[in-house]
Amino acid sequence: MTTPLQSGDPPTLGPFRLRGRLAEGSAGVTYLGSDAQGRDVSVAVLTRGAAADPAARDRFRAAITSGLGVDREGPPVLAADAEGPAPWVATAYLPQEAGAERFLDPVAMTDAASTAMVGDGRGPEFEPHWADAAEPAVPAPPLPAMPRPAGDGVRPGVLVFGVLAGVLVLVLSVSGFSLLLMSRESPEPPRPTPGGTSPGQTPATPTPTPTPTPGQTGSASPTAAPVRTSGPKVVGETWKPGEDTFTMDDLNGLGFSFRVPGDWGCMRSSRAKPPDVRWVCVDEKWQGDDGPGLLVQVSPCAAPCDRKQQKRLRGRLDVDGDWKRSDATTTYAEWNDVQKGTQFYNLAMSHFWHAAGSSRLNSQVLAYAFGPKKTKGELQKIVNDIRANAR
Repeated sequence: MTTPLQSGDPPTLGPFRLRGRLAEGSAGVTYLGSDAQGRDVSVAVLTRGAAADPAARDRFRAAITSGLGVDREGPPVLAADAEGPAPWVATAYLPQEAGAERFLDPVAMTDAASTAMVGDGRGPEFEPHWADAAEPAVPAPPLPAMPRPAGDGVRPGVLVFGVLAGVLVLVLSVSGFSLLLMSRESPEPPRPTPGGTSPGQTPATPTPTPTPTPGQTGSASPTAAPVRTSGPKVVGETWKPGEDTFTMDDLNGLGFSFRVPGDWGCMRSSRAKPPDVRWVCVDEKWQGDDGPGLLVQVSPCAAPCDRKQQKRLRGRLDVDGDWKRSDATTTYAEWNDVQKGTQFYNLAMSHFWHAAGSSRLNSQVLAYAFGPKKTKGELQKIVNDIRANAR
């Protein structure tokens, strides 16, 4: 049963607008919400006490990570942020199934696995030491504007990603890119399991875009315009009307929205250091460890953001193909290789744009999409959508 929001409840978490409470407990509160396209979602956020306990956060990360695999139970993870001041996870809302609340059981150690590990000897009245701090953790308030370095450069919001799903870790580990080596996200293991810090999502339809929630302390998130369905492209195919896509609505600080296939999920990267913002997306329904994925990073480009500066920033990604120019502010590279015995298609893009309404170029979007050759068209659509919306 849904009850009204209470004083102190956040109106939004990530890209989701909250409408009422579904459940509450010592570990967290579960809300009924809506995504940017009006679909019902279940969103669980840790309590203030649990969010302040590193061990509780680790259990939350691990539960989210296990929920991203093909063997998961219950509605799929849509998106999550286990690193910010208000750790949360969202799933599709299905009235007859446990949604996001199932990720709170390991936090409170009331699930079967925790009971087996800790044992029943803890006593029938066992409670975590933080159980009294039961109000929901809330996101930090948005800052009025993004901080600017000398000149007109803008420093985008800080994002941290914790854990790639195991599939993506394996794929990235065979890549030779310097940037991917930086972002290889071998999940910083939580105490029980790899630290699944942040994760995925799926499809949707329109309602007003919720006010974006800043990623972390010290980050400032510009309001992204609604996703554009047409615009400049890099190479190859673009999304057609009616295709099954999910809009990633200004992922905690990217500064723009873009679409991915409906079965994909996106996770925030803890390897990106301020002021960079990085997210990694994977196909959650892919069977096997050779699935497609995407890395997208936004970095400031200090004034005057000229060709020399652009070349330096682009050089952080070593590609096996030749960089080609698709327009005045965009270059890309395509190449094929073999990963785990599978023929892979790779597409990299470096694009410079006017973030936060600046009159000058002040930000770089670096995207790297990869996957089996049969996913080439899908990968091109994602990168083209990023290009169309980052402007």
